[in-house]
Amino acid sequence: ISEESEENKNSSLTDDDGGYGWFVVIGSFIRLNTDDLLSFTGVILNLLESNIFGSSKTITMQLTFVGTIASFTTQLLTPISRLLETMFGVKITLLIATILYCIGMVTAGFSSKIWQLYLSLGICCGVAASIFWSISYRVTPQWFTRRRNLVMGIISSSIGTSASIIPFVLSAITNNKSFGIYWCFWVLAIVFVVLDIIVCILIREKKHPTDKSVDSANTSTTAVSKNQIIDWNLLRNMDFREVFMFIKTNIMLLCYYYDIAYAKSIGLNDFQASTFISITAGLNIFGRILQGYIAGKIGNLNTLILSSVFCGSASFFIWTFAVSYAGLLVYSIIFGIFIGTFYVIAAPTVVSIVGMKNLPTGNTLLWLLTAPGLFGPSISSEIERANNGRSYLTYQLFVGSSFTISILITLILKYRLNGTIFAKF
Repeated sequence: ISEESEENKNSSLTDDDGGYGWFVVIGSFIRLNTDDLLSFTGVILNLLESNIFGSSKTITMQLTFVGTIASFTTQLLTPISRLLETMFGVKITLLIATILYCIGMVTAGFSSKIWQLYLSLGICCGVAASIFWSISYRVTPQWFTRRRNLVMGIISSSIGTSASIIPFVLSAITNNKSFGIYWCFWVLAIVFVVLDIIVCILIREKKHPTDKSVDSANTSTTAVSKNQIIDWNLLRNMDFREVFMFIKTNIMLLCYYYDIAYAKSIGLNDFQASTFISITAGLNIFGRILQGYIAGKIGNLNTLILSSVFCGSASFFIWTFAVSYAGLLVYSIIFGIFIGTFYVIAAPTVVSIVGMKNLPTGNTLLWLLTAPGLFGPSISSEIERANNGRSYLTYQLFVGSSFTISILITLILKYRLNGTIFAKF
């Protein structure tokens, strides 16, 4: 931590804490906006279930696995993104991701089997998302020091922007007899490609006086040490291991998969069900910026604990007993404000523990090792399928319990770093 403090002190002498970095923020905001398969996967899968594959616990589990594969691929393949960056530079790597994303969306529009969605949305779009995700979360913090938490909150908030609009767009396309469910993918492909071209133009690494090779398309892997891609020695740092344990636990909480299905199970219509996703995602825009600001005031881990308490309590005591539109609305509001905190504080926390110079490999290792946690939705779906009791209770308890465990892990990390759980960190 002292090493990072010294880095920040030295960098503040020459760092304008932004400058062109604000254009990078705009690019990252746009990219993560279009990158968020997770936030509207629940909408797409629900439409596929209703219009194509039929409704059953088995089908629900199989369709949920589409989003799980996409999420898992996004995090597991972050080292591939770093490798491509060292071979071709940031710009060309972003262009490769744009092409992959377009291919995935277009081919998904021709899918007639669930396994075809595994390949198109799960793997192809997942690889593209991994590249965009890795570059956005690695490059953006380079441009800021004092405003780093706030900036990460801003770009993370973009994830909610698309999810607050897309559910209604997808429902409108599906309900139009001239189009249908598969046109959803083709429309998204067109929109995303246009936006991604803008992203490729805006995002670039920050050049330092001693670094003449940044973003060079001629940079080769031979000029880059293996540790710049992934440094396993960071695992010797127990504090770093605590960070990925927390994220691994918390990242399993993907309520987007279940909200719509649960809403319909208690008698709400499609429009009302889609409303909850839009409310959650829309408030997430405000919530992530707010969490970034709060993290700058009370500390990253304190903000993490606070948000986990709210989300865990909402899952246990509101969602579990919500059997009306009003009950689910309250749950969606609380969840929307606080659910995205771990994405906001992930990069700043890694910087605090391993230093800015280790941020690229630290981020890569973090997302790589937390990827198994993304099987949480599929695991809970399998448990629910075997459950003969009350429907959806498995999901509700699973989400609440995961938040409780994440709070305990965060408290352990705080104690290790500060010798007390009450310090600002």
